[in-house]
Amino acid sequence: MKLKRFENLYLLVLILASLILIISSSLSFSSNEEHSLFIGLEYSKPSAKLKTSQEKEVDVPTDSFQLFREIVDKSYRYHIDTFSFPEKFNETLEKVQKYLYEVEHIKVDLPKIPEDTPRHQALNYMEQIYESLWKNMSTHNVKFSKKKLLLLFIRAFCYSLDPYTDYMGPKAYSEFLEAMRGGDFTGIGVYIGKPKDKKYILILEPVEGTPAYRAGLKSGDLIIAINGRDTEDMSLELAQALIRGPKGTKVVLTIKRGDKIFDVTIIRDFIHVNSVKYELMKCPDGKKIAYLKVRFFGENTSREFDEKFQEVEADKPQAIVIDLRYNSGGLMDAAVDLVSHFIPGGRLVVSLHTRMGNRKYKKPFYSRSRMKRDLRTPLYVLINRYTASASEITAQALKDYHRAKILGEPSFGKNTVQTLYPISFGGSLKLTIGRYFTPSGIDIAKEKVQPDVVIKGNQNPWVIEEKDLQLRKAIEFICRDISK
Repeated sequence: MKLKRFENLYLLVLILASLILIISSSLSFSSNEEHSLFIGLEYSKPSAKLKTSQEKEVDVPTDSFQLFREIVDKSYRYHIDTFSFPEKFNETLEKVQKYLYEVEHIKVDLPKIPEDTPRHQALNYMEQIYESLWKNMSTHNVKFSKKKLLLLFIRAFCYSLDPYTDYMGPKAYSEFLEAMRGGDFTGIGVYIGKPKDKKYILILEPVEGTPAYRAGLKSGDLIIAINGRDTEDMSLELAQALIRGPKGTKVVLTIKRGDKIFDVTIIRDFIHVNSVKYELMKCPDGKKIAYLKVRFFGENTSREFDEKFQEVEADKPQAIVIDLRYNSGGLMDAAVDLVSHFIPGGRLVVSLHTRMGNRKYKKPFYSRSRMKRDLRTPLYVLINRYTASASEITAQALKDYHRAKILGEPSFGKNTVQTLYPISFGGSLKLTIGRYFTPSGIDIAKEKVQPDVVIKGNQNPWVIEEKDLQLRKAIEFICRDISK
């Protein structure tokens, strides 16, 4: 299977049952001898006053520790940074211990693995800890499945490497590939997200012409319940699964918009998602502006942009604006293709710093020679704090070559590249395999993409605006700029 390079802010949070447990342990390891593990556990029943979450299926194909071993092996071979097994495993155990205590109210004192422990022995120790912990939890009838525990170990290890490395189970992997391809599926036609500072599901954008759009959902709405089920602390994956369903069936969303709370009943339908939207706008003096909104960089983005670009050529606008706000990235190749429409062929667009084994190297990506180009029409790129990764590559490359003016606010600041590695058990490892640098050598993680002209949007993006004031201000600026 051909691996796809992508950058995506793909947020996954484990929300599991609340319990009160005390797990005590006096485990210790010596690097030159094996130990049989024992974890003493004192169990007390949860208080009736505690809020407990419902059990739900975990998107993990097995509870075998071999899944953890395979993920560690691929990470060790291909992650951008080399690492020590004992060091990362101890970080993993700290994260597991912290999660169990803070979220599940399980107090556990997990052992540390000596730093001089050989790799294979460190893996064996991790498996012993996993099995021993599960054995004691199951002995005391703790409502915490073995798959959940394995997923916790896997996620803790991934997050010890960097914020973007993660394991996607079979279902999440399938949905991710579907999102990257665009195309047809059944649902209501809405992009949703889970901001770190919000407990509820956020509507990023309803897709025009879909049931969600016709029902009047707006960017910035909060979904506080789905079919009566509270979404507080609900994972993004579970929310997606509850919203989707067979064509013709209904879903009831409880929406919070400002101070108002109301229900919206929507009938699911087949949804076709395009990553590129085109609209011809006009200035007061009649000058035409080609507005291209790129929602994400997926498998079909290059083709869709080519098609819209032909419409732009036919309309002969006096300016072009590419809207990359809320675009969290996607396939790097699609970003390179977009940039290629506006700069000469053979120019450096981005440089990827990666490694193969112990050897680090740089891989350049150049603008394509085969693209239709527009090297003259004034070009503007609109960004905000949620413009990330492949979108930042696009904006900064066009800025470096003085081809576009950047409008809006400083971008998110993500310079790492991830690749999908399918896992034999099912699902995929989204692994950070490189860092990218712009043609001028800028490290976007440190400097971000800085606008040439600051146009502030709503400083509280979770409060809905009836109109896109930032876009309106940007169009007003462009109209003045091209009239000089």
